[in-house]
Amino acid sequence: IPSEESYYTIGNDGRLFEISNTAKLLLSSEYAFEKMALTENNRLALGTQSGAILLFAIDEGRVERSEEVHSDDITSIVESNNELITSSLDGSISFLNQVTWAKQVIDLKESVHDLLLIENRIWALSGRNTLSIFEGMEKIRTYEPVAGTQLTKLAFNPHANELYLGSQKGDIWVWSLDTESITQILSGHSSAITDIKISNDTKFVATSSLDRTVRVWPIGQENTQPIVLA
Repeated sequence: IPSEESYYTIGNDGRLFEISNTAKLLLSSEYAFEKMALTENNRLALGTQSGAILLFAIDEGRVERSEEVHSDDITSIVESNNELITSSLDGSISFLNQVTWAKQVIDLKESVHDLLLIENRIWALSGRNTLSIFEGMEKIRTYEPVAGTQLTKLAFNPHANELYLGSQKGDIWVWSLDTESITQILSGHSSAITDIKISNDTKFVATSSLDRTVRVWPIGQENTQPIVLA
């Protein structure tokens, strides 16, 4: 995760690093970290394989609070209106208030692989290929954008109003929110997609995979080969 002057990176060995000119170890923990988010009050929310959330105060260099939020891997963390919204393989979405630490839970009863916040609505990817939209705690719409395909990751391109859907087999499906249809398939990875990031200028999308490669694709250009980082 980038901040103004540094980058922060985590590992499943329980370590948190700050990277600027050099790498600085900030935290060594017994937890195996899975996900991380930078909050508005300059905290790092660290999601673990056991389902706990650690709130690390960057300025003070210490874990400010830890909470057992889920019972399995945390797959995503986003912040909205002073709440940490997390998803997990335990089949739930949790809303954790950062002031009172009160928790509300949506139980989807199937593994939640990823979630996004788009225009104050939560888009959650769960089960095999179910995409659900929530306003607060209420589900308002459900899609199955790619029938018969195990989906793993989500990303949103606001410029084109499109979702990028990573799959277990390594393909990335581009799905238009305007037409509710697939507009493009990016093929090249040979294993499950582990992350998808859109560049700030929305000209490129970077994808990582269990095939141990990162591919950088130009957006809006069909039949163009990606840059491959192995």
